[in-house]
Amino acid sequence: MENTFTKVPNDLIEALAKYCPGGSQGQVLMAIIRQTYGWHKKGERISYSDLCGLTGLSRRTVIYALQNIEAKLMFTIKRKRGRGNKNEINQIFVQENISEWVVQRISDQYDKVLKYQRKRYQKTKAKSGAKNQGWCK
Repeated sequence: MENTFTKVPNDLIEALAKYCPGGSQGQVLMAIIRQTYGWHKKGERISYSDLCGLTGLSRRTVIYALQNIEAKLMFTIKRKRGRGNKNEINQIFVQENISEWVVQRISDQYDKVLKYQRKRYQKTKAKSGAKNQGWCK
């Protein structure tokens, strides 16, 4: 093995082997793990455009994937309000306590959290008055 590798806890790898979501959610989750554990950090400020660049997904797809993964409590986001209409980049932390993950669709908690996340996103989008560009660049 060369000097380039990402050190990830075994418990997290085993949990991801069982519960890692597929498609765009899995791509975003892996990008977050790369940006955090890949740099030996528990959390990191990661912008939407960074996630778009790492995954090759559109901005809208990244936002929906983040909402779904956050609703499953697989990571936490610390949000800060910037000055004026601008928001600071959110700080994202992988949830290491795997027992707190809500990974089954049948969970009522998952549906409630997902509805809340989508409603909150719509409110912030309406407040900023920003139009969605569709793509990151």
